[in-house]
Amino acid sequence: MDDICARANVAHGLLSYHFGGKRQIFAAAVQRAWDDLIAYQRPLETEVTIVERFRGHLSRHFDYFGEYPERFKLMTRVGHADEFVSEVLRGARRNAVKEIEAFLGCSESSPPVLTAAISGWAGFVDTMTLEYIDHSATLNIDDITDMCTQVLVASVRSAGGSRIDAALELEALSQVARQSG
Repeated sequence: MDDICARANVAHGLLSYHFGGKRQIFAAAVQRAWDDLIAYQRPLETEVTIVERFRGHLSRHFDYFGEYPERFKLMTRVGHADEFVSEVLRGARRNAVKEIEAFLGCSESSPPVLTAAISGWAGFVDTMTLEYIDHSATLNIDDITDMCTQVLVASVRSAGGSRIDAALELEALSQVARQSG
């Protein structure tokens, strides 16, 4: 806090008055990072269709964290240990799910199974983000975006009751994996 006060040229008490302490300052910084991400992900004027808007949103997500990889790692790692940061991250996740529901044209009160499917998909995107950060030299944003889109489609279809024959699909995937290896 002393370093922040010195750089901002403010008294220590002023910082404590506005934020309450180190943990709250850190939570405010995490909130600011998420707000920056949300602003960066907003659809462009040229993105008219749902497909363009959604793919652009996802592509910019990976682009942003490719540019700021430590932000993502820090926010997802530390957030679980600190109650203030955890609340910021839970709020960010709820807002992200609502944003995806809005992309899909869902009503304000989506069924819990749909919200669960989209929340699970968001966890998949988090993992793909870490993979992209760790392997950005060999992973293409378009490929990652396509995989994430495919998983969202499958998740939402499943939540809506549209099922695939999992045994048949797993057998087909096993054959593909054997041919790839």
